[in-house]
Amino acid sequence: MISVSPPFSPPNSLPLNGSPSGSTQIWQGSLEQVAWDTPSIKALLLQIDRPCYVIRHQNRIGVTQTGAIAAGVHGHIASAELISMVPSVPLASLGDPDFRACHQVNYAYMTGAMAGGIASADMVIALGRDGLLSSFGAGGLSPDQVRAAIAQIQQTLPQGPYAFNLLHNPHDPATEQAVVELYLDHGIHTVEASAFLNLTPSIIYYRAAGLGLTPTNQIAVHNRIIAKVSRQEVATQFMQPAPTKLLRPLVQMGLITEQQARLAEQVPVADDITVEADSGGHTDNRPLVCLLPAILALRDQVQNRYAYATPVRIGAAGGI
Repeated sequence: MISVSPPFSPPNSLPLNGSPSGSTQIWQGSLEQVAWDTPSIKALLLQIDRPCYVIRHQNRIGVTQTGAIAAGVHGHIASAELISMVPSVPLASLGDPDFRACHQVNYAYMTGAMAGGIASADMVIALGRDGLLSSFGAGGLSPDQVRAAIAQIQQTLPQGPYAFNLLHNPHDPATEQAVVELYLDHGIHTVEASAFLNLTPSIIYYRAAGLGLTPTNQIAVHNRIIAKVSRQEVATQFMQPAPTKLLRPLVQMGLITEQQARLAEQVPVADDITVEADSGGHTDNRPLVCLLPAILALRDQVQNRYAYATPVRIGAAGGI
């Protein structure tokens, strides 16, 4: 998933043939650092963490990442007409900064949970070491296999980041509940909920059991949910607070407290929504160019209604 909410605004670039006002801009620097041939230009364009200058010199157009813009010719430094430029765009600046802060990662990007352990513990660890969030593919595995993966990942990444998949099991709710209890027992604080058609007691239990209050009476969310969806009606359920009809039985069974039930009615069920378009997972094969704007608009409607302190973040997956 790439976290895209709020929408990323690329830095301004100068238009062709001069500045916004139409006056000619001058680039000054070393012509030896200018790429003139196609392979060298392509190589420079891929280095987005450095600024890029497109210049014209003696009827040749080249690209460089050195030099500077000047108002006029100064000294003996080589100069050329500046056609266009783009500031550096480091990868860490792409996507939603709140996603990076919440999950304590370097990039607003995560890898999804391919079931059957295809998204393995080794993969989660390798990505976690580089500051990327990855979700272990727990779907279809036995509790012992999941427990072994938890031990391996937590031993190597005691501070994270990592997530575990919670796969909806409509034909065997007891198995879904057992996975949630396993995650709660072992301190798994981020799950990727996938294939859900409706909210279930188990997913609400996981969310509510991690709610509390800070010393300043702010809601503390300790169990985070990243919901992978491809339908708007499912996304709506995850964007809204937990329904009372699912919270009350959990209180009566002693699984959550009255306070946690009240807090669950004030925050969305999910922190993040992964808009899963025409990918290889649980999807309705809808094109991303249609589905993503629809879910973003839906999120805005829900936010206007509930005014969450932190709006639900939206990410894109499939068809990118």
